[in-house]
Amino acid sequence: VCAVLHQPRAQVFDLVDDLVLLSPAGRTVYAGPRAGAVPYFESLGVEFPARDNPADILMDALTDLRLPAMKAPGEARRDE
Repeated sequence: VCAVLHQPRAQVFDLVDDLVLLSPAGRTVYAGPRAGAVPYFESLGVEFPARDNPADILMDALTDLRLPAMKAPGEARRDE
C-alpha cells in the first residue's frame, strides 16, 4: 500500500514500514525503512529531541535548504 502522509501523529508514523522523503525541489532525500530515517538524518546533523514527533522534525529538516541533500542542482543555500 502506498500513501501520502503529511506530518502524521507519532503513533501513525511508527506504523509505517518504508519512507520516501522528497525535498521541496522534488529530489529524493531519503528512501528506505522508517527505522533508518532518524539515524540517517542525525548523521546529517539533525537533532531529534526525545519528546518530539520524528515526523515533524523530518518535515522541518526537509524544508531546511541548508542541508546539502535538500538543494536542487545549481540552487544556492539560503544562508549563502
